[in-house]
Amino acid sequence: MEFHPGKCQLIRLTNQRDPIQHVYNIHGIELESFKSVKYLGVTIDSKLHWDVQCDNVFKKANGMLSFLERNFYKCSSSVKEQCFNALVRPILEYGATAWDPYRDYQVKKLENVNKRAARFVTGNHNRVHGETEKNMRTLSWPPPFRKKSKTNTNHAQQNYIKSNRHPQG
Repeated sequence: MEFHPGKCQLIRLTNQRDPIQHVYNIHGIELESFKSVKYLGVTIDSKLHWDVQCDNVFKKANGMLSFLERNFYKCSSSVKEQCFNALVRPILEYGATAWDPYRDYQVKKLENVNKRAARFVTGNHNRVHGETEKNMRTLSWPPPFRKKSKTNTNHAQQNYIKSNRHPQG
């Protein structure tokens, strides 16, 4: 298998302010270095900050939700919910295990898409405090990006270790 140098992208993952710059070549052609690259639909930053990825997901999901609002406004709630689950939710959740948003502003930004979708599906567009949560409860939608507590993660890790122990004999 041969790599095509024009299709290859170089990204240096580091937190250093002045990383060591090394020139990489394929077939005598120098590879261009990038600050962020898109790989399998996930934008990876050189410092592994997920702001660009969150922005891309937010923009794409909002665009798809706007499309649904324009074209399915007369449909029943069940049809609207099916459209949301088929077209918008996969955009929000794709690759989330890799780029899991952990900063509050990232989580809030992505949850706003879910809240807007809940208003669209239920037809309850009131912006009164508590109405959005009421919409989410009516639809039985869990928040898409719940913060995982450290204790839950530790319990899951301990259970995994316990289940994979080999009996000593």
